[in-house]
Amino acid sequence: MPQSSIPNTEPTAISAGDSANWIIYHSDYLPDNGARMSYALTRPDEQHTVESMNNGDGGHLLTLTSAETATWGSGEYTLYGYIFDGSGERKLLRECKLTVLPNALEAVTGHDGRSKWEIIHDNLLTAYEQYTASNGVVSKFQIDDITREFKSAEEIITAIEHASRMKNRERDQKLLCQGRPTGRKLMFRMRG
Repeated sequence: MPQSSIPNTEPTAISAGDSANWIIYHSDYLPDNGARMSYALTRPDEQHTVESMNNGDGGHLLTLTSAETATWGSGEYTLYGYIFDGSGERKLLRECKLTVLPNALEAVTGHDGRSKWEIIHDNLLTAYEQYTASNGVVSKFQIDDITREFKSAEEIITAIEHASRMKNRERDQKLLCQGRPTGRKLMFRMRG
């Protein structure tokens, strides 16, 4: 992409799975003098960083690749643009909003193929990982379109166990409908 067609401001919206470039010029903080720019993209449950490169024209080139954004959840992020001068000092230079739209390609090709309870189970595992990684500080999680607050790790584990049973039940029902065995034994007693 020619540099003349790269915007000189942050994007306000991007679809997950798309790439984006922008250049920031600041006469007090030139890349040639050792300054670099970094963006922190944050929302309550997700954080990403983007580091600048010298574009060769006195600007800070920032690039989001499609591989990076493909895993981003849709929603509104806050972008914090920090400048690091040549001495290592950090200064907040810019703050703006970025809306991440759902991955357009996934919308065209269909859903991810997991069943309802597989999705819930996977989301609960992620919630548990986030809960334990934050030592219980993060207790609200969005699972599908529902926000849930967990009071303890045991509560999340109980929810995971329930989702696992429901996931197995879904799988068994699917196998039975296909005329395939579930791998479980059925015991019954006949009275005569």
